[in-house]
Amino acid sequence: MKYILLVPFIVLNHLAAEYLWPTDASKTLTGTFCEERPFRYHAGIDIRTFGKNADIFAIEDGYIERIRTGSGGYGKAIYVRLNDGNMALYAHLERFDSQIDKIARRIQDNESSYTIDHTFKVNEFPIKRGQIIGLTGDTGALSGPHLHFEV
Repeated sequence: MKYILLVPFIVLNHLAAEYLWPTDASKTLTGTFCEERPFRYHAGIDIRTFGKNADIFAIEDGYIERIRTGSGGYGKAIYVRLNDGNMALYAHLERFDSQIDKIARRIQDNESSYTIDHTFKVNEFPIKRGQIIGLTGDTGALSGPHLHFEV
């Protein structure tokens, strides 16, 4: 029975080893997956940025499926659909890269709102492994600058 429980973790560990680390800010975690929070469990990991804005990278080839901006929650966030079918979420960004930022501003202007939640068509906005897609920050509801990251 214990071996059956280990198999998913071995597979996930192997898959995770193939992805790039999402930022050059640090490899220090300040929050972990399923950590207890008031009224919920933490849905990802939080990566320490030491109060600085650092590049964030596409961890694998794929396309941007969704971008969100808002004054609460995840603040500025990018959702990347990876070629393996997984979704990577980068949240609390200071800003998007210039191309994504232009698109976000155009959507905000069209909707006359800072708060947007826009979904792109499949492969409309392709990205490559290692491509810079934004900067870490402290937007949204959070307790200090960091990168919130989920796969």
